[in-house]
Amino acid sequence: MTGTPTDRVVVFVVGLEEYQTRLLDGMTAMFAEHGLGALVLQLTSGAPIPLSLPDLVRTFRPRGAAMIGIENTAKRTELLDVVAELGIPIVLLGDEVPGLTSVRGENPTGMRELMAHLLDERGARALALVRGIPHNPDSMEREAVFREEHARRGLPVDEDLVIEGRFWHDTTYRAVRSLLARRRDLDAVVALNDQSAIGALVALTKAGLRVPDDVMVTGFDNTQVASWRWPGITSVDQGLERQGTLAVERLLAELDGAPASGQVLVPSRLVVRGSSRPETDPDRRLDLATEAARAADTRVVALESVHDLSLMLQFSRTVEEIAEILASALDRFGIDRLFLVVREQPLADWTGPDHPSSQARLMLSYRNGRVDPPMTEPFPAHLLLPEALRAELDTGTLILQTLRVGVKELGFVVFDQAPDLTVKDLAVHSVISGALDTIMSNRELERHAATLERTVTRRTTELRSEVAVRLQAEQELHRLNVELQRALMLDGLTRIANRTAFQERLTTQWDLSAETGHPMALLMVDVDLFKAYNDCYGHLEGDSALRSVARCLQQAVLRPDDLASRYGGEEFAVLLPRCSLRGALAVAHRFRRLLAAAAIPHATSTVDTVVTASIGVAALVAGRGRSPDVLIGEADKALYQAKERGRNRVALARGIPLPRATRRRGTRSESTGSHRAGTDPVPSGRY
Repeated sequence: MTGTPTDRVVVFVVGLEEYQTRLLDGMTAMFAEHGLGALVLQLTSGAPIPLSLPDLVRTFRPRGAAMIGIENTAKRTELLDVVAELGIPIVLLGDEVPGLTSVRGENPTGMRELMAHLLDERGARALALVRGIPHNPDSMEREAVFREEHARRGLPVDEDLVIEGRFWHDTTYRAVRSLLARRRDLDAVVALNDQSAIGALVALTKAGLRVPDDVMVTGFDNTQVASWRWPGITSVDQGLERQGTLAVERLLAELDGAPASGQVLVPSRLVVRGSSRPETDPDRRLDLATEAARAADTRVVALESVHDLSLMLQFSRTVEEIAEILASALDRFGIDRLFLVVREQPLADWTGPDHPSSQARLMLSYRNGRVDPPMTEPFPAHLLLPEALRAELDTGTLILQTLRVGVKELGFVVFDQAPDLTVKDLAVHSVISGALDTIMSNRELERHAATLERTVTRRTTELRSEVAVRLQAEQELHRLNVELQRALMLDGLTRIANRTAFQERLTTQWDLSAETGHPMALLMVDVDLFKAYNDCYGHLEGDSALRSVARCLQQAVLRPDDLASRYGGEEFAVLLPRCSLRGALAVAHRFRRLLAAAAIPHATSTVDTVVTASIGVAALVAGRGRSPDVLIGEADKALYQAKERGRNRVALARGIPLPRATRRRGTRSESTGSHRAGTDPVPSGRY
């Protein structure tokens, strides 16, 4: 079957990490070869299907569908019902439903090759097994082969070397560290996926063991991150691109009238790298190391660009500003097409086609390196794009991500897949959603405030005698204005005070300090190695970590006048009016205890296994004509000293001179000392 340019296919997928992206790579090539336009609808794990999705699919009018790894039964059933209503064929990838075609990778072939490599070629005999998710079919099938291959050779499986990894690097890291604490007589670690293999590799290295000289490590899935490690991780490739190609071939056959094919299996194969077989040729070893370093460096540069884009989006104040920031960054990521669509009002419940939430505006149309002139007229959101751009849906493979906060749907972004990044890496849709929610909420508050103000004016003229009515309206207006001001002073990500609020409070308290002669203190807090955290866990987990740090800071300050704020990026500032250096140290130590108790995992940290922070502390009395920047500068210097001395510690500003009037009174400065975390007694009591 050869498609026409108007043929369309819809693909449902939960998440877009490397597994899903490689499947889509195989599918995209086939879509292009047969002239099919494809729309990939990305769903969020753990969240319900967007309210708008059924209408979007009906309007898109696909001729066929594919579904990638929808494990939630209720969600899968709902999507299959939508497809059944349209009467179109569907192919599943990584899943099975009776009566439908399903394509998946088979585990035994590659797993048997891996076991033969370890047991026969490398002579391993004490093999640790890192299990996956309990009851997961892939995990159970791979473990069964592990045990069968031991039995075939008359070798026992040492059950004490079987540990739980749950397909996650941090869980595996802790399990391997625990295993090594009680015994080290193992010569290989067989992890049932690459994420677990990475956790095992880090744990072995930190324990002083060499890979593969002392202990070999293998994984499963053959992910890019496994090949970028040094040494590269031996793994099993599932032929994901081939699975994607076969899925489209079967779908095309069914579009031509062929019956469903049932289950189609793609063989797996072993990929041997340096984690199980050392490279003896020095030149080849150097080439491999250079290649791994170059790949890692390229990825770090790309992720830093994504991080910078996320920060700029986070601090945007209008929808137009969001569109402008996005457009300026797309060429860097190799994205040829992107459309940003924002609803007139958030969609929180299905309200019918006449409700404002069903209308949307195209805020950005970016094609082939240029931004199209704005289209200001609203259009029905279920059409995806305005009529003038509908032909864009007939060519290539486009990904649709719903912009949502909680149950509210704010719009969606439609774009081409970036060639050098997984869509997980380019996870700016969550940042756009947060920025849009803040903008829309503020806009609604402003509209409400303006409406109330008009009401107050009209009612005052008409009903001057009804003082109670006017007073009530004015009080409500005041409340809304206060709420609006408060919203403008909050950081959109962490929900604590933002830098604007910090600067205003600093100026006010500085003047008070100059009048009263009371000291004031400042803590500058920086999350240690936060870029490395983002590179390892992704920006969504990075945002979650920043929120946890903010909560710890908020809990560490006790008085109403104290202010914990986000200063920028991963840096925070805590302002402590009427507080001595000793009191500031009490707050710093309280925060460190709270952060330690939060125990946010940080597998790539060179300081600790959890997220830590460096703190600079300064305290002084303000003087007439003296700028509060002096206090910020001294706290910043102390923060730099804390980081220079190894991070995860508190450093005190040195030698801050008191104002002349204070010296005449004989007051002694407390800010000339220095402090190294863990060496001075922790101040207690009131500050």
